[in-house]
Amino acid sequence: MENMLTASKKRVVFYRQSALPEEHEDYLTREEPLAITISYYDSANRLHTFPLSITMRTPGNDEELCKGFLLSEGIIDSNDQIKNMTFKRSSENPLLRDQSIQVTLQDNCFFQPDQFRRNFYSSSSCGVCGKNSIEQLERQIKTILPKAKPIIDREKIFSINQIMKKGQTTFHKTGGIHGTAVFNEQLELECIMEDVGRHNAMDKVIGNLMKSNDLPAKNKIVSVSGRAGFELVQKALVAGFGIMTAVGAPSDLAVDLAHTYGMTLIGFLKNDQFNVYSHPQRIVD
Repeated sequence: MENMLTASKKRVVFYRQSALPEEHEDYLTREEPLAITISYYDSANRLHTFPLSITMRTPGNDEELCKGFLLSEGIIDSNDQIKNMTFKRSSENPLLRDQSIQVTLQDNCFFQPDQFRRNFYSSSSCGVCGKNSIEQLERQIKTILPKAKPIIDREKIFSINQIMKKGQTTFHKTGGIHGTAVFNEQLELECIMEDVGRHNAMDKVIGNLMKSNDLPAKNKIVSVSGRAGFELVQKALVAGFGIMTAVGAPSDLAVDLAHTYGMTLIGFLKNDQFNVYSHPQRIVD
């Protein structure tokens, strides 16, 4: 049961140099939102409910995740301060497969909601985003991507990693930083940014394009040095990128998002092979 929760199968097109593309199924790590809601008692013993957080995570051990989050955020000091926890699933958004945990605190557990008014969204890999609904993140995607643009030569895709590595000057010194790069349709490097947070590196290249009035980036390709999680695909779609490549694996939710909004998503990009998880029509021989 645990394996079914943590991984899912997706159709993928596998490309190798000087070989025909092959279709097969691939296992992807599941990534789904989990909302955490706090029910607490005030000094007059009145029960209140407060939407605390939305975190992107791999399903499984949600109770442990929630309790660890509450402890590390200073909301509880011990397990006995939790009265009960209720797991709920919503079918309102089939793409995001919304789920939530409602945590009711003991009446002697003091909770001050003003300390947590930012209602933060936590990604599975990093940071906070300041949004109180995962659907708000999806609604930020406003660009309609053309189905046939940009068009890129598949043989040139194999060179992306080497071009990025040459441009990652801080990575050469430290080995501990993420990179995000922007290419044109000829796969010529236009911009590369580095940051200790993969989401920050993506934000930096988007901000750079915004400064030059180059958004939406419909005719550009964005490449990341790590995996392709939901939060990075979402940011790339907001910026209007039609193609995204990643050195690592995408999550299943990232693939679903890319497929829904028309993005070509490439993962496991190496010097001689890569996988295409959605909209392969933009890749030509």
